[in-house]
Amino acid sequence: MAASAIALTGIVGCLVTIAPKNIALEHLESILVQGYSRTEESYENKVGPVASAIYFGPPTTDIKQAVTAPGLRLEVYEPHEDIKLRIQRDGPGATETVARGDFADDCRLYIMQLHDPVPSYWMSRTPEQSEALSNGEIAAYQFTISCGPG
Repeated sequence: MAASAIALTGIVGCLVTIAPKNIALEHLESILVQGYSRTEESYENKVGPVASAIYFGPPTTDIKQAVTAPGLRLEVYEPHEDIKLRIQRDGPGATETVARGDFADDCRLYIMQLHDPVPSYWMSRTPEQSEALSNGEIAAYQFTISCGPG
């Protein structure tokens, strides 16, 4: 019985050490967004490492200024002219890409601002947060990191 337990422990230990790291999650953990709280985290290692979280805090005209992370090169996202025209005509929609960045290890960051109506995937929001977002009292952003080709 003791030998079986030792063998099982060895197998589990081997699986843990050979399981691939999720580098996207490691990058997400390294991001600091000054003055913002983080919620609704998710990650997976299926097609490629992916991780995301929603940050919410005071309204800002440039979220890029609040974001720091080791090795991140971040720039404001400029949509194509046809997308700009659609946004002017119809509004930004539920989400709007506002920034994108690169890490040195083939990982990319996309920052999307959430608008009213609040996207359903921000499940942990409170009614007060939804109302504050609708009134412009807070801003919310989804940070998504993907790594690998694509």
